[in-house]
Amino acid sequence: MKHHAPFEDRDKFIEDLKAKQNNLTWPARLIGGRAVYDLLGKGARNLTLVQKIAAWLIGLVFLGQGLVFLSIVRERGFVVVVVICLLCLAVGAKVFRNGFPRRGA
Repeated sequence: MKHHAPFEDRDKFIEDLKAKQNNLTWPARLIGGRAVYDLLGKGARNLTLVQKIAAWLIGLVFLGQGLVFLSIVRERGFVVVVVICLLCLAVGAKVFRNGFPRRGA
């Protein structure tokens, strides 16, 4: 009985594996990472459900950090913590909002 490989041509099989693992090398990883940062920073029109949930969760983490810093501000009143609090709340709101699809151009 002859064993059949998933691809009859071994070279084609190796090229397919390399293509699937391309995002692990440096230039491709940079390009893939940029897409994530664009999604979180600018938003996108066509989001998958996983992208929406990831943006919401990351936004909620930043909002939660902002609320923790807000409680520190209320207790101790550090001015530096006010700036950190506002930055965390702003970034969290922006990223959470980017979890919703953009309309228009």
